[in-house]
Amino acid sequence: MIAVIKNFQEVIETKDIGRMTKELYEFLNLYCGFIAHYDINGFKATYKAPGFLPGSSSGTLTETPLLQRVYACHETPYKNTGMTKAEIKRELRRS
Repeated sequence: MIAVIKNFQEVIETKDIGRMTKELYEFLNLYCGFIAHYDINGFKATYKAPGFLPGSSSGTLTETPLLQRVYACHETPYKNTGMTKAEIKRELRRS
Protein backbone atom coordinates (compact mmCIF):
# COMPACT_ATOMS: atom_id res chain seq x y z
CA MET A 1 0.00 0.00 0.00
CA ILE A 2 1.35 3.43 -0.84
CA ALA A 3 2.13 5.96 1.88
CA VAL A 4 -0.56 8.51 1.03
CA ILE A 5 -3.34 5.89 1.30
CA LYS A 6 -1.89 4.39 4.47
CA ASN A 7 -1.65 7.83 6.09
CA PHE A 8 -5.20 8.70 5.04
CA GLN A 9 -6.49 5.52 6.65
CA GLU A 10 -4.54 6.30 9.82
CA VAL A 11 -6.05 9.81 10.04
CA ILE A 12 -9.59 8.46 9.45
CA GLU A 13 -9.26 5.53 11.87
CA THR A 14 -7.77 7.60 14.69
CA LYS A 15 -9.81 10.74 13.88
CA ASP A 16 -6.56 12.59 14.51
CA ILE A 17 -5.72 15.19 11.85
CA GLY A 18 -2.43 15.74 13.66
CA ARG A 19 -1.18 12.49 12.11
CA MET A 20 -1.52 13.89 8.59
CA THR A 21 1.74 13.89 6.65
CA LYS A 22 2.86 16.55 4.22
CA GLU A 23 2.33 14.12 1.33
CA LEU A 24 -1.31 13.52 2.26
CA TYR A 25 -1.88 17.25 2.75
CA GLU A 26 -0.43 17.96 -0.69
CA PHE A 27 -2.48 15.19 -2.34
CA LEU A 28 -5.73 16.50 -0.81
CA ASN A 29 -4.80 20.05 -1.72
CA LEU A 30 -3.56 19.43 -5.27
CA TYR A 31 -5.78 16.59 -6.50
CA CYS A 32 -8.90 16.57 -4.33
CA GLY A 33 -9.85 20.24 -4.34
CA PHE A 34 -9.26 21.12 -0.70
CA ILE A 35 -8.06 24.66 -0.34
CA ALA A 36 -4.56 25.15 0.98
CA HIS A 37 -5.28 27.04 4.22
CA TYR A 38 -1.86 28.64 3.74
CA ASP A 39 0.00 25.52 4.87
CA ILE A 40 -0.41 22.10 6.51
CA ASN A 41 -0.67 23.66 9.96
CA GLY A 42 -3.55 25.88 8.85
CA PHE A 43 -5.26 22.86 7.28
CA LYS A 44 -4.89 20.85 10.49
CA ALA A 45 -6.16 23.75 12.61
CA THR A 46 -9.21 24.18 10.39
CA TYR A 47 -10.22 20.50 10.38
CA LYS A 48 -9.22 19.35 13.87
CA ALA A 49 -12.77 19.27 15.28
CA PRO A 50 -15.06 16.20 15.06
CA GLY A 51 -16.61 15.95 11.60
CA PHE A 52 -13.37 17.54 10.58
CA LEU A 53 -13.58 17.62 6.83
CA PRO A 54 -16.03 19.46 4.58
CA GLY A 55 -18.89 17.84 2.72
CA SER A 56 -19.33 15.10 5.25
CA SER A 57 -22.48 14.64 7.25
CA SER A 58 -21.06 11.93 9.49
CA GLY A 59 -17.58 13.32 9.95
CA THR A 60 -15.82 11.02 7.53
CA LEU A 61 -13.78 12.35 4.65
CA THR A 62 -14.79 9.46 2.43
CA GLU A 63 -18.23 11.03 1.94
CA THR A 64 -16.98 14.42 0.78
CA PRO A 65 -17.79 15.34 -2.83
CA LEU A 66 -14.17 16.38 -3.28
CA LEU A 67 -13.13 12.72 -3.41
CA GLN A 68 -15.93 11.83 -5.81
CA ARG A 69 -14.79 14.06 -8.65
CA VAL A 70 -12.32 12.52 -11.09
CA TYR A 71 -11.07 14.51 -14.05
CA ALA A 72 -8.98 13.45 -17.04
CA CYS A 73 -5.85 14.87 -15.41
CA HIS A 74 -6.36 12.42 -12.52
CA GLU A 75 -5.81 9.51 -14.89
CA THR A 76 -2.08 10.29 -14.92
CA PRO A 77 0.42 8.48 -12.67
CA TYR A 78 1.03 9.66 -9.13
CA LYS A 79 4.77 9.84 -8.55
CA ASN A 80 6.33 6.40 -8.99
CA THR A 81 3.58 4.52 -7.13
CA GLY A 82 2.23 2.56 -10.07
CA MET A 83 -1.18 4.11 -9.44
CA THR A 84 -3.00 7.02 -11.03
CA LYS A 85 -4.38 9.88 -8.98
CA ALA A 86 -7.89 8.60 -9.80
CA GLU A 87 -7.05 5.13 -8.47
CA ILE A 88 -5.74 6.66 -5.26
CA LYS A 89 -8.91 8.74 -4.87
CA ARG A 90 -10.98 5.55 -5.28
CA GLU A 91 -8.89 3.88 -2.57
CA LEU A 92 -9.34 6.86 -0.26
CA ARG A 93 -13.13 6.62 -0.69
CA ARG A 94 -12.98 2.94 0.34
CA SER A 95 -11.13 3.75 3.56
